[in-house]
Amino acid sequence: MPVRLFIPMLISVTAIIGCARGPSFEERRDAGIAAYQSGDLEEAEQILYEISADNPRDFETRYYLARTFAGAGNFPRALDEWDAVILLRPAFAEAHYRRGNSLVSLHRKKEAIAAWEEASRLNPGYVEAHYNQAKAYEEIEDYNRAVEKFVEAIGADSTFFPAQYGLAYLLERAEQFDIAADRYRSAMRADSTQVIAQMGYIRALRSSGDPSAAVEELDRFIATRNPQPPLSDSLESMRDAMRREAGVR
Repeated sequence: MPVRLFIPMLISVTAIIGCARGPSFEERRDAGIAAYQSGDLEEAEQILYEISADNPRDFETRYYLARTFAGAGNFPRALDEWDAVILLRPAFAEAHYRRGNSLVSLHRKKEAIAAWEEASRLNPGYVEAHYNQAKAYEEIEDYNRAVEKFVEAIGADSTFFPAQYGLAYLLERAEQFDIAADRYRSAMRADSTQVIAQMGYIRALRSSGDPSAAVEELDRFIATRNPQPPLSDSLESMRDAMRREAGVR
């Protein structure tokens, strides 16, 4: 009789223990990722940081914890996590790229450039990694390297407007107006909605000694954009000045 009673009791106890079981590692990780994706960075950090101690080699945990710290502006902690991610997957280009972003936010620009360089080496099509290098070189006034990296970014994706415009603007600043005009046209092809590229093209035409072409382009701009005051007044003044220049020439 005791044996017959013991078996159902054992089953009942097991069932109770099963029902009382807490969430699994995977369930907690999924909850942390969901919190990050919903924008609840505080909740994401709490969950992901806790479970990272349970399984420090889980890639997804460390990746989303790094993203969480970066999203919260805690770049020192983000950097630590990106280092952990890279230890787990050394060839993961995105981790090197985002590590560079954390480094530049900590004003460690040369290290950031090296991280972006590694990202673009691992993935030559990583246009943002090339572009970030170009902007960093431009900021430290290494203009030749900046041009090189803008060209690499365009080679990775010719439709990436920031690189097309960045190269055109840098060439304009270097007073390479003919080449700048060509690059502004490429930027306009990449994104025809960008006013800054059209205005850059007009400036480059004017500075290259072709005010008539600049006037034609400005006429086209005004006709298609229909700017309102005070911008329209400024553009009219610019057009009058260029027409006078064209007449003199």
